Amino acid sequence: MKKELEKHFEFLSKMSVKEYVFYRTWHQINNQKWIGKNLNKIQQIKHNIWKADTPEDYLKIEPKIIIPQKPKEHLEWRILRFFISSAHTLATPGRSIRATVIDKPTGKYLGVMQLVSDFSTLKPRDDYIGWTKQIKEKDKMLNYLAMGATLVPTQPLGYNFLGGKLMALLLCSDVIHNYWNNRYPQPIAALTTTSLFGGFSQYTGLKYWKKLGTTSGEILLEPNDTINLKLRHWMRDNYPEEFEKAGNGSRPKARILNFCYSRIGFRPPKNKAPRGVYFCEMYENAKDFLNKKTADLGKQNFDNSIDALTKLWKEKYASKRINNLLKNDRYNTDSLFYDDIIGMNWEDSKKLYLDDPQYIPKPPQNKFDLFFT
Repeated sequence: MKKELEKHFEFLSKMSVKEYVFYRTWHQINNQKWIGKNLNKIQQIKHNIWKADTPEDYLKIEPKIIIPQKPKEHLEWRILRFFISSAHTLATPGRSIRATVIDKPTGKYLGVMQLVSDFSTLKPRDDYIGWTKQIKEKDKMLNYLAMGATLVPTQPLGYNFLGGKLMALLLCSDVIHNYWNNRYPQPIAALTTTSLFGGFSQYTGLKYWKKLGTTSGEILLEPNDTINLKLRHWMRDNYPEEFEKAGNGSRPKARILNFCYSRIGFRPPKNKAPRGVYFCEMYENAKDFLNKKTADLGKQNFDNSIDALTKLWKEKYASKRINNLLKNDRYNTDSLFYDDIIGMNWEDSKKLYLDDPQYIPKPPQNKFDLFFT
């Protein structure tokens, strides 16, 4: 097991941050049995993504937020999340709500969002609030925060019209917050999110979202799902009592990994991947409320209706972006949907998406054979 881990992490540690992120997406897409059973549905969703017929069509967009309730709606969210995002999908223990964003007049997909429990420790955020361990953990003030774990627009909405900024604004909407506050006992005082790469991102310069700084970037590389499963089986077979205890506690995946690393005598390498930390205070007294200087959240900081947030996006961000692209002849009609890497080997996928967009890979094996054999 140790030799297999060493070989796997030697392979991962040679990758750049972007390559590592995309590798995890590629591996996840090609190791999900549900994908093979839903190839027709995947194509239906792909062909129902919003695209502009003219550069002015963004002005007609009327976002509608759908919180999945039925299995069909959860599947739609899952397909979009897997195939439009460069980052792999993570399991999210604790509080969580998913949201699919569509254009009301056309029914076309605009993007996906997910709101989850915030990180227990995030230094730029903790320093800004002025948290002590007593206030944050023992007084449970962390429960008044939530984190945008997924804020992904479809393409080319994201590129041409800064659709990522629309998703980040809509995360602050009354629809999302009313649903969360009705579901969980503590209302959201503020939101946190982090960029995927570095300090510059879709949140840069975005109204209501304040940049608090950048993480140190020292994060442990994680094994892919195949290695993860082998480790789980190894621990289950050799340490059944410890396996059951870890599985029933908080953060079971991390507990199992840490136990296996300790017993095997292995230390995973780290990746230097700093991320920008962004903070949105929903109420005027949010910061003082979180550090217990006041018990009153005060008035809401801004109009968080979908109409108001959409108007802000159109006037302040989308209009400037599209005018700049047209002026410099950079308007792009290409979509981005990772269904083309189903059944494609890693080297071809890497060349196609990271090295050479004009690269023509060898035809993958039959996609149905891939998932049903």
